[in-house]
This record gives sequence, C-alpha cells and structure tokens, in this order.
Amino acid sequence: MKKELKEHQKIATRNIVLYAALAPLILAFVSYWGMGIHGYIPVIFLAFSFSNLLILYQFYKTENLIRVYFQGSTLIFVAIVLINVCSGGIDGVFSFFIPIMVLSGYSMRKKYGRFWLAMSILYLIVFYWIDGPLIREMNEVGPQARPFFIFLTLMTGTIILGAIYGEYLVELILHGKIKTKLLKAKNQENEILLKEIHHRVKNNMQVISGLLSLQSSFIDDPKIREYFKVSQDRIKTMGIVHEMLYEESDFTMINFHEYLKRLVGQLILSMKGNDHNIELEICVDDVSLNIDTAIPLGIIINEIVTNSLKHGITSSNEGKITIGIEKLNHPYFVLYIGDDGMGLPLEMDFAQSKSFGLNLIKSLSRQLNGEIEHDVDKKGLHFVVQFQEVTKRNIET
Repeated sequence: MKKELKEHQKIATRNIVLYAALAPLILAFVSYWGMGIHGYIPVIFLAFSFSNLLILYQFYKTENLIRVYFQGSTLIFVAIVLINVCSGGIDGVFSFFIPIMVLSGYSMRKKYGRFWLAMSILYLIVFYWIDGPLIREMNEVGPQARPFFIFLTLMTGTIILGAIYGEYLVELILHGKIKTKLLKAKNQENEILLKEIHHRVKNNMQVISGLLSLQSSFIDDPKIREYFKVSQDRIKTMGIVHEMLYEESDFTMINFHEYLKRLVGQLILSMKGNDHNIELEICVDDVSLNIDTAIPLGIIINEIVTNSLKHGITSSNEGKITIGIEKLNHPYFVLYIGDDGMGLPLEMDFAQSKSFGLNLIKSLSRQLNGEIEHDVDKKGLHFVVQFQEVTKRNIET
C-alpha cells in the first residue's frame, strides 16, 4: 500500500508539473497570435513552460518531491510577478494565481504553504505600493485584448487549481486507506499477542497448580496437604480469568455470570464430588468486570465459597450457596454471597478474627476500594461486599 501511495505521489507530481508546463505554452501562443501581444508576456510564458519541463525531467531522475515543490512554487512566483508587471500591476488579473500557489503549498507541504503565504502577502503590498505610471506604461495588454486575456487567465487558473486539488484529494484518500489497513493489521497483531499472553499465563498457572498437587502427594500431614489444596484453588481462580479472556473476543472484560458458574462449579465438584445436593443460585445480570477487578473479587468469592463447602455445608452434602452482584452508579457494585449452612462459630468474632482466609478477604476488599460486612440477620454465613471496579486512575490514587 505504501508503494501505491508513493507511485500516486509520483504520478500526481508529474501531472501537476505537466499542467503547469502545457497551460502557459498555450497562453504564449494565444497571447502572441490571438491577442497580438508581442512583448515580454509570451516570452515569460514560454520560459515558464520550458522551466517546468526541466523540473519534470529532474524529478524523473531524482524523485525528490520536496525539491519539486519548492522549485515549482519559486518558478510560478517569479512568473506571476513578471506577468503582473507586464499586464497592469495590482490591477492585473494574474494575481489570481497567488492564492492558487499558496493553497497548493499548503496542500503539498504545509510549511511551504506558510512561506509562500508570507511571500504572497509581501508581493501584494509591494505591488499596491509601487502602482503608478511606470507599471501602466509597461502594460502590454491593450483594452481590446484585456477581456479575453482575463478569460484565459481565469480558465487556466481554474484548471490548474482543480488539477492540484483533484490529485491532493486522491492522495488523502490513499493515506486514509493506508492508515486504516495499518491500524487494522496492528490491532490484529495485538489481539493475537494478547490471546497468546493470556493462554500462556493460564498454562503457567496450570503448571504451578500441578506442581503443588504433585508436591502435596508426598506430604503425610493432612493439614499441610489441605493448605496446598487451598492454594491450588486460588491459583485456579486466577487461571479461569485468563482462560476466559483467551476465549473471548474482548480481552479487557469478563462476563462475571459465566465466570462464577465455572469457578463455583469447579469448587463444588472438587470439594464435594459428583454426588452432592448443593444448589447454586447466581443472580448476576449483565455484569462485566475488567481483569484488575475480576481477579481479587474472584479470590474473595473463592475463599467464602471454600469456607462454606468446608465448614458451613456439612457432610450431608445438602445446602444452598447464593451469589448476587448488583450494579450501582458506575463504578460501584455490591456483592451478596452466602450459604444456608452452620454459620460462624459463636465464639468467633468476624471483625477481630486472625484467620488467614478472613484476613485475605478483608485485604482484597480494601484493594477493591470496598468494605466487607458480615450479615448476621440471615441463616448461615452471609457477607455483603461493597466495591468499586478498579481502574488505572484509582490504582494510582
């Protein structure tokens, strides 16, 4: 695509220089034979046409666009000054080419447009200042030829202006197409890279979980083996997030309803086996959270559900776990989670507990700029967690 743009720039420059060479050539012949102007004007037109052909030849040798723009602008500026001197000064219609030169300078190279804008304003001021008998004496366009000379000048200027901006618009369109294609290709590369990153993180977590499982098989102490098992579940909680991000087209947000089904379903299966009568009720409607929020919130839920399955819902394997997330005004949410099991032991004070799991829950709640409360009015163990979706801004804060 870049080759296509470069080729178009080459063709566009060639066409514009050709217009600039052929138009004054026609004006030279028409002014000499058609209007009887036998002074400097036809010579200037011929010299201008020949100079443009030299610029075109040089361009084909070097393909230096900047040099062509500057040489062409300088040439037309000098030609405009000379022809205006010979066609009426400030009243000369050839001043019409001044805005064309300025506009073409802005189109092709903006910095050159500014330069020629300044030069053109200076030119107009000088011509206005020196306008007088001397300029009128040098006027080669007589009263009879003047209307036709004006007509040809305006016609030529309009054609050149259309040619310049026609080519410029095509170049803009090509630029837009190239940028769109490059951005699309870059986005596709980024998507593939992100998918690969999430896939590798998930695989690495599976490896870590497998190593913990292997290591725990050599441990005789049931309590220590249980610690390993809990750590495996925490790692799996994070792994599910990366697995879902790998599977989804959106690499930034997690569908939390689907996440909870996978997470809690795996926990129940892992801790209670296939033969259980545990009811899982998830009330999460259209809640999607980013990875910085989903992982700490997932670990909170993992800790609470693990505690429910281990201590709340007894060996009868019958019970109910409820999880709900309510959207408030962005970025605020409320998590309701609990079971209908045994609840906390009477002697345990939730606020003062030194349990690692409960302290982890409290710490992660603070990480989410939230608070956790123990709901004592319901049967079993229930928590209410008010939290915010984590963004880069509130992480830095």
